[in-house]
Amino acid sequence: MKSISFLIGSVLFLNVTLTGCSGSASQDVKQAEKLKQTEENKVSSVPSSTEPEPEQTKEVLPTVKPSKDSRQLTMVFDGYEEGDYPHFLFTDVKTGEGYDFRFLNENDLSGVPILLDDENAAFGYRANPKYLNKTFLVEIVKKSVLDSDLEGNTIKSKAWVIASIQPN
Repeated sequence: MKSISFLIGSVLFLNVTLTGCSGSASQDVKQAEKLKQTEENKVSSVPSSTEPEPEQTKEVLPTVKPSKDSRQLTMVFDGYEEGDYPHFLFTDVKTGEGYDFRFLNENDLSGVPILLDDENAAFGYRANPKYLNKTFLVEIVKKSVLDSDLEGNTIKSKAWVIASIQPN
C-alpha cells in the first residue's frame, strides 16, 4: 500500500509540476513572441543605410532679421512740415502706419535729396517735390536720441530713425 500511495503521490506531483510548467512555458512563449514582434517593429521603423533618407527642406530665412528695434519697410514720402520740430513724414505702404522722423540729424538719407535747403524755413529745409508721394525702401532703427520734455529740458528718449533709404 505504501508503494501505491507513493506512486499516486508521484503521479500527482508530476502532473502538477507539468501543468504548472506548461502554463508558464506557454506564457513564456507568448512573451517571447511579443518581444520578438516588438523588436521587429523597432528594426523596421529605423531606416536602413541602404534606403534613401527622405529629403529635408531647408528653412528660408528673411534677409533682414525681424526685431523690435529695426524694420525694413516700403514707405511713401508724405512730406515735410515744421512746427515745434521738423517733421519728416512717411507712411508704411503695407500697414498704413504713419512715421514722423523728427530728428533730422539722426537720419541717414543715403544721399537721396528728399529735402532741399530753404533759408526761409525755420529749420532750413523743405520737401523736394520730385520725391513727394514716391515709394522708398527704408530701413529704420529705434535708437536713443536727445529730446526735450514739456518744460524744455534735454532728455534722452528712444525714437525711430532712418538707417538707410533708397528709391523703390
